[in-house]
Amino acid sequence: MYQINIGQIVQQKLGKKLPKVLVRILEKLIHQDELNQFLATDGKDKVGLDFVNASLKFLGIKTRIIGEENLINENSKLCFVSNHPLGGIDGLTLLKVIGEKYDGNVKVFLNSFLAALPGLQPFSVPVNVAGRSSKGIVDVVNSVFASDYQILMFPAQLCSRKQHGIIKDLPWKKGFVQKSTEFNRAIVPIYFHGFNSNAFYNFAKFAKSLSKLFKSPGLEKLPMAFLPHEMMKNRGKTFTIVIGSPYSAYELKELLYFVKDPKILAQSTQDIVYYELMPKTYPYKSL
Repeated sequence: MYQINIGQIVQQKLGKKLPKVLVRILEKLIHQDELNQFLATDGKDKVGLDFVNASLKFLGIKTRIIGEENLINENSKLCFVSNHPLGGIDGLTLLKVIGEKYDGNVKVFLNSFLAALPGLQPFSVPVNVAGRSSKGIVDVVNSVFASDYQILMFPAQLCSRKQHGIIKDLPWKKGFVQKSTEFNRAIVPIYFHGFNSNAFYNFAKFAKSLSKLFKSPGLEKLPMAFLPHEMMKNRGKTFTIVIGSPYSAYELKELLYFVKDPKILAQSTQDIVYYELMPKTYPYKSL
């Protein structure tokens, strides 16, 4: 039976043991006891969609889906790309939504906290394994894109930040465009409507300042430690998901022929998510 031991995890990553008082703080921050209770009861021995459904039931999460018809495309393998507002619940929820349409045949690039859970291993793409060479990562990604699995990606990699007073993703990485073009996958844009707390965004801003001050980009990932706490604070909520129209591999290659730079197409897809899909979550006013 898998149990989370944050002190052990941090020790493995840092190569040294943390003071007990700091370990206790981290245990409370990630709700270790509560999560381990779930893993020992409702989540015990569950894998794949069974584990995802048990997790979402534990968290009391409900969803409202707009554009559900765009989830299915019988003529193409798909790469679903979504904004990343929450850092945990969004991944679990989209795994359920997509996985149930494709009998669990979906792979996702997860953050290290979720990827460590055995129940999610049938879905996880382990690209963040410590010590893996860059060539090893490329080989793993190529293997997944060449497979018959449907793919879920969060191209911003980090979850959304507050920028100039607006909560949205950091610029999307171009990898999903390059690999979808190379392996003939249609791209399906998704908007997931949700937010973390102001405390999270304030800490993320502080971490970014530290990153610049000490010239250490890795410090920008510090807010990930707060994501389990944010996940627990979002318990019992209903989230709206908007599934956009796919554009085929042929359309993708044609667009790339004209714009040349995959980074431009990545930005265009992100713009579609925020400027075309996000407004569909707003309730219509009666006339």
